[in-house]
Amino acid sequence: KNIKNLLYNKNYKMVVIKNEKVLFTSFDRGIKPIFDLQNEINHNEIENSFIGDRVIGKAAALILSNLKIKGIYSELISKDALNIFINNNIEVSYKRKVDKILNRTKTGLCPIEKMSQYEDNVDKLLKNIEIFLDEL
Repeated sequence: KNIKNLLYNKNYKMVVIKNEKVLFTSFDRGIKPIFDLQNEINHNEIENSFIGDRVIGKAAALILSNLKIKGIYSELISKDALNIFINNNIEVSYKRKVDKILNRTKTGLCPIEKMSQYEDNVDKLLKNIEIFLDEL
């Protein structure tokens, strides 16, 4: 897959490919690209696509699994995210696996990771993420 090449050569934070066609790219950090993908792209188009992303935590994995993607490559993935993909028969490859995704200053959990810790309902999670992004 040339998904890694696209991710690194173009310096995207996220890229979505289906049938060799790039459907979506983003330079945004954090959960925003996945939130935008969820809200801006037809879900039938996303189904069976491949995602390249820099960091994938539990919330991202829940959203992407719900979108019925076929596979994902991530630079950094949390154990929870990996388990979600495996349980949903989504192909996964990654550079590094960690227990949890930390915030940017490495002083605690990423806010979205914290938010998703005890939440498995994608709709509730999306609502909470929307509130979080609006407050940024």
